[in-house]
Parts: sequence; C-alpha cells; structure tokens
Amino acid sequence: MVTYFEDDGDEHLLPIAYYYGGRICAEADNVPQALDYFHKAEILLTDDHSLPMPKGDRDKSLLSKIYSQMGYLFVYRNMYEEARRCSQKSYELDKAIRDTVGMIFNLRDIGISYKWADKERDALPYFYQARTLANKAHDEFMKTSVCLQLAGTYLDLNKVDSAKKYALPLLKTIEQTDSSAVLCFTSEVYQKSNQIDSAEYYSQLLLKHGKKDALCEAHQILAEINIRKNRSAEALRHYQAYQELKYWIDKANSTEEIAQANSAYNYQKKEAENYELKIENDRKEKILLMTVAAIIVLVLVFFLFFNRYRHRQAAKLKELERIKNEQHLQSEKYIAENQQRIAELEEQLQHVSALNADQRREMESEKAKLTSSNEIARLRNVESKRALDNIRSSSVFIRMMDLAEHNMPQKISDDDWQELEAVITRECDKFKQEINRLCHPNPIEYRVCLLLKARVEPVKIAVMIMRAKNSVSSIRSRLYQKAFGSKGSAKDWDEVIYSL
Repeated sequence: MVTYFEDDGDEHLLPIAYYYGGRICAEADNVPQALDYFHKAEILLTDDHSLPMPKGDRDKSLLSKIYSQMGYLFVYRNMYEEARRCSQKSYELDKAIRDTVGMIFNLRDIGISYKWADKERDALPYFYQARTLANKAHDEFMKTSVCLQLAGTYLDLNKVDSAKKYALPLLKTIEQTDSSAVLCFTSEVYQKSNQIDSAEYYSQLLLKHGKKDALCEAHQILAEINIRKNRSAEALRHYQAYQELKYWIDKANSTEEIAQANSAYNYQKKEAENYELKIENDRKEKILLMTVAAIIVLVLVFFLFFNRYRHRQAAKLKELERIKNEQHLQSEKYIAENQQRIAELEEQLQHVSALNADQRREMESEKAKLTSSNEIARLRNVESKRALDNIRSSSVFIRMMDLAEHNMPQKISDDDWQELEAVITRECDKFKQEINRLCHPNPIEYRVCLLLKARVEPVKIAVMIMRAKNSVSSIRSRLYQKAFGSKGSAKDWDEVIYSL
C-alpha cells in the first residue's frame, strides 16, 4: 500500500498511507519501521520543524494521531522525554480543532510518561485534567482509562485507600471497559492492602482474560501469594511463567533499535536544516562581528570617560585637602597649638647651654617659623573679618536683610542679587571663579553660596530664596557632593565657602 502511494498514488493521500503503514508495523511490533513511516508522514504535513500547525483541521487531526502513536511507542520503550514531547504536540493540535477525546488521550499519555519515569506527583495533575474532561464529555470509556491510571499512580505512592477509590468502582463496568487493565489493578490493590484471597481471585480471572503485560503481572502476584501460603510448587510454576513472559516483553520493548531509528530520522532532519542554518549562521556571524566591534568601541569610550572621571575625582579630593589645610592654618586651634609650642621652645632655650649652638639655632628657627605662621594666620583672620564686616555693612545687604526680616523676600530684585555679588567680589575677588571651578552651581545654588559667604543663617537664607529650611540643607549638602564626589553635611559645605 505504501509503495503504491509513493510511486503512483495520489500524493495528497500519502501521509494517510504512511500513518496506516505505521499503525500496522506497530501492531506487528516492528517499531523502527513504524517510527520511520510516522516521521515521513510528519515531514509531509509540516512546513517547519517547530510546533507544526497544518492548514486544515483534517490535516491537524491526522498529525495529532501520528504524534499520539509516536508517543505511545516511545513511552512503552522507556523513552519518556520523547514520548512527552509527542503527546504535548498532539494535545496542542487537538486543542486547536476542539477534539475533546483526543485531548483526554493526550493528557493521560503525558501523565503516563511522568508516572513511568517515577515522577508520580508530576503525573497526577494531568490525570486529574483528563478525568475532568472525560466527565464533561460523559465518556465512560475514557473516564475508566484515566481512573485506572490514577489508581496505579496512588499504588506507586503506597496510598492504597486512594487507589481503591479509583479502581474498585470499575469492576461494575468491567464488560464495557478494558477488563484486563481493571482486573490487573484490582489484584494489585487487594495485594497491597493485604487482602490475599481477593488478590488471588482476581489474579486467576486475569489469567483467563488478561493481555500479555497483565498476564505477566498476574503470574508475579500469584507467585508471591503462593509463597506466603507455603504452596511451593504453585509458586515456582507462576514464577517461571512470569520470568518467561517478562523476557519476551523486555525483548519486544528493547529501546536500542527504536533509538537508532529515531536518531537516523533526527540526522536526516538536521541535514535538511543545514543549508538554511548555514545561511542563518553567516548572517548571525556578521551581526556578531558588528556587535563585538561596537562593544569594543563602547568599552574604549567607557574606559576613557572612566579615566577622566577618576582623574577629576582625584583632583577634587586634592582640592578638598587643600581647603581643609587652609582652614586649619587659619583656625584658632592651630594658632593656640603654635603658641603652646612657642612657649615650650622658650622654656627649653633657657636651659640650653651656650656650648650647644646647633641645637639652639634649630630651636630658634622653629620658634621663628611658628611665630611667623601665627602672625600670617592672625592677619588672614583679620582680613577675613574685615571683608565680612564690609559685606554685612553694605547698603544692599542691609536692604535685603530688612526685607527678609519683614517677610517680603519677593521684593528682593535681580539687581539686588547682582549688587550683592559685586560687593562680595570686591572683597573676595576670586570667589565666583573658585565656586565655578568646584561645582558649577545653578542660580539658586549660587545665591545660597553668596548668602553663606555673608554668614547669613540658614533660616534667613530659606526666607530670602523663598524655599523651605530643609531645602536649604539639601542644597548645601548637594553642593558638597557635586564639588568633591563624596557625601558631606551642610555644615561641611559652609566651611568650604567660608575658606574661599
């Protein structure tokens, strides 16, 4: 039949011929040939090698049946991942054409692929979904099939009561269902619940009505029961029958030839894809080269910017150290420390003999340097105080403070701010230049700096720039971070401004 359709028949019927050819080979236990036919039918019905979706519902139905049969063959040969992949594809196709019975089969088969892979808990959700669909469809046959799987799963989990719940009610409908499977599960349920006589009774029935796999199970159960009842001859007979059946079943289920057939198909499939993949890989290689080049450029740009940023931060930290050093050199603490050291040197000089001239010269030189440093610090402090007095006594400062005192900051004009800047620049000629070198403040931030230089309290600054007090604190700490790249308090920024 297959040869006829391959050579002379209607090519549109060839997938159907392959399907039935595969079914016949599967029934004859020629699994590699069956898989070969199913794979050929799949190729004819699909446009690509991802999840296939043929054009018509008829093609979808046929392809679903092909995947379902392939899944069946794989699962009975312990190739569970392949079985699950095929059953999942079959389910998607049946769902698209609203084939409820097909969906029940698929969900059941996915559950079986998990159950036989010793993943019983993963199997249960699929069996429950299948039973729900069977109940909605009022399909007693499928409901029985799914309940048998649930019973078997709970037996594997050693939950005998749950297994009885699903297996025993099926005895009432044994003539309308798969009697072999029902009797097999019933025997096993009774055996595991230690009801030996009932297990023996149903196992004997199974010997009369059971299929090959079920007969194997029945002989195993009967061998164990006869051992427990001290019937050695019967136990040996059943055990030998079990061993012989198991040998032929295992031989029929050997996965080596099936795996080789599936591997050959996958190889052909890969060869068919190679040309397209080569073109795609060439395109991806060009994109990859362009991407790598772009990344290298970005890394170089980043490195240059990072290097500049690092040098800039180092310069800022150096400037911060310079400012702190200048603040220290003008501080009262520095002057007091120097004065204390001068007093110590004067006392030591009184006890140094005239003979030790070198030591006396060193001490006098140190005293002179400390005296000079203190004098410079005092002069700077006097100069800073004079500049501050001039700023605070200027007419524009007095007018602006008066408006702030009377809560009329809106009347402080741009001209007033410019005039205040001119007064401060006259007293501290590099103030604006130093500020811009440190942080490039915006107009509001610059006005805060002007008022800080005039030693205006933060509360008054908030009124004069028409901002909340906490906003002024935020501006000052933000300016410190902008200037030096590290967090600092509002007072830290105040000290910087005072030193400029």
